[in-house]
Amino acid sequence: MNSVIKASNKVADNCYSSEARLKKLGRGMFLPLLVAVAYVAAAKLGFTLAFTTKQVTAVWPPTGIALAALLLWGYRVWPGIWLGAFASNALSSEPVWTAAAIATGNTLAPVFGNFLLRRFGGFDNALERVRDVLLLALFGSAIAMTVSATNGVVELALARIVPWSAFFSVWWVWWAGDAMGVLFVTPLLLTWIGARQKESAEGGGLELAALAAMLLASSSISFLSNFPLRFSVYPFIIWTALRFRQREMTAAIAAVCGLAIWATSHGLGPWASGRLDSRLVQVDSWMSVLAITGLVLGAITAERRTARLDLQELLTQTKRSAVTLQTAFLPEHLPRRPDVRCDVLYIAAEREALIGGDWYDAFDLPDGRIAFSIGDVTGHGLDAAVSAARLRRSIFSAAFNTSDPAEILTKADHVLGSRHEAPATALIAILSRDLSTLSYASAGHPPPIVASPRTSAHLLTPGGLPFGIGIPIASQTYTVALEPNAAILFYTDGLTEFKRDIVRTERAVLQAVMRLLDDPHVDRPAVFIQRSVMGSQRPADDTVLLVVQLGAGRQKSWSYDSTNPLSAHTLRGEITHFIRSLAPNEDELFGTELIIGEALANTVEHAPGSVSVAIDWTDAYPVIVVSDAGPGLSRLEAALPVDELNENGRGLFLISSLARDVQIEAQPGMGTRMRIVLPTKRAGA
Repeated sequence: MNSVIKASNKVADNCYSSEARLKKLGRGMFLPLLVAVAYVAAAKLGFTLAFTTKQVTAVWPPTGIALAALLLWGYRVWPGIWLGAFASNALSSEPVWTAAAIATGNTLAPVFGNFLLRRFGGFDNALERVRDVLLLALFGSAIAMTVSATNGVVELALARIVPWSAFFSVWWVWWAGDAMGVLFVTPLLLTWIGARQKESAEGGGLELAALAAMLLASSSISFLSNFPLRFSVYPFIIWTALRFRQREMTAAIAAVCGLAIWATSHGLGPWASGRLDSRLVQVDSWMSVLAITGLVLGAITAERRTARLDLQELLTQTKRSAVTLQTAFLPEHLPRRPDVRCDVLYIAAEREALIGGDWYDAFDLPDGRIAFSIGDVTGHGLDAAVSAARLRRSIFSAAFNTSDPAEILTKADHVLGSRHEAPATALIAILSRDLSTLSYASAGHPPPIVASPRTSAHLLTPGGLPFGIGIPIASQTYTVALEPNAAILFYTDGLTEFKRDIVRTERAVLQAVMRLLDDPHVDRPAVFIQRSVMGSQRPADDTVLLVVQLGAGRQKSWSYDSTNPLSAHTLRGEITHFIRSLAPNEDELFGTELIIGEALANTVEHAPGSVSVAIDWTDAYPVIVVSDAGPGLSRLEAALPVDELNENGRGLFLISSLARDVQIEAQPGMGTRMRIVLPTKRAGA
């Protein structure tokens, strides 16, 4: 049984193999037959333009078809070329042996051209390189076609169809027709059949339609009239090369040359006088210049497109690398304190697409102070980024050994020593624990900008010399007092040099910082300032903006529905957590938590509905305001009830007893507003 199954499987495999071989054989025969049919059809067209010798014409498209077929599908199509050439010549009243010999030469010529292009030229069918166009004109057209022309004229002379005395004149017509067939037909077939376009053309459909209409109009005037305007088509060929691909270029060349050949063969246009062969040779000369010019210009444009694609890909990779470097060299997190808000923005220059030497840092010191550093190393690229990282680390290390900003910069300068690859600016600033003062020192870096609700934005005192210029930085420490809710902006010169007008840009930056103070709800202060100054434009140089807002975390508000006791309980936990984040210790929180609980419980019991709660800890003691929509209180009952079993009024008594101050404002028809100054003092106040 197994032997029968094996035998049947073997028979099935043989049948499948036979079927596959038949399909492969069919595909192998189809292409040569297709080439043969196309060759014969094109030969008939060419023979209609033969004049002196019936077998020789100055327009011979079959050579272009033959070479294109070899370049597209390889040497397997050569039988089709030979068959088409033999049939074409046999039909032109030649002896069979002469037709066979000429067919052999007409096959060897494109085969030789294909060999030269593939072997020595590294030819690309897309014709999107100048070298490919020139190789096609030299190897495929000029050199290879000498084989067919020489062989053909020799065979015609041996058959006594052409006298030996006319050898060179006939050879010239034959070679011109074959060479022009390659320049005229091969690019058209290669670009429309086998080539893949790497990028879409710049020109659109409407532009292409307009170009086609004007090109046909110009060609008609040039070749269907007696006006000497045969060069008027060149502007449109140039237009095609600059705005479209090689496909459109070869189609334009085909349209112009086809019309020129038809007009010349009918005695029209610039080449209307003389014998037809002579006139067609002149047309060939003109068309060869047009074809090579158009194809070379198209190749130059294609090379530019390819270079642009490669550049875009390189820029994309470089930007990706820049992001990776920036992540490695810059801090991942900024200091987090409820009373300090930090925001930073790093913008890489669009024209460089490389991470530059701009850097920043912000970190907590052991004694509760906060240090900020920012700087700029001259140049871009990996070297500048590495230098910036080295300078940043040096400042970071020195900041833990000394409290004076000027000494920090001096130590960093000594650590780096002669390793300054390029000049660099830097600034180190230290914010006191209680947020009352800012000490800073600069090594040639733009000074910070400080503003507060009561003081307009202004530049601090600049100072110091840059690193790496061979002169000591001579930095000096400056200390400035900070008002509550102040804002500080550290930045690199890419911001102020945005429009090459430093004075005007600095004025815009100062105005942006003041607008930032007027709008406490800005999510990204650094982005707000950048957009206020630059709009949607990108800077010409790398830019860093580091914004520090004091007291930004000391105000908060909530709202809840007092008909839901669970929401009041949840809110009590959130408010307590907020106070704990700013309170110096746990011992002072008991009374504060009791006050908050009683205030919220009072709204649940006596003021059902929407309740808003706001807390402001800008001053030393927090102020909490509870606004409800209840019936409203006429006055504050700050005493215990006479009836010991009566619970009414006990909560208000506790609040008034424990709080530093309590104010109740009754709003008839709108509810009650209770303002309570809590007894817990803020840390550092």
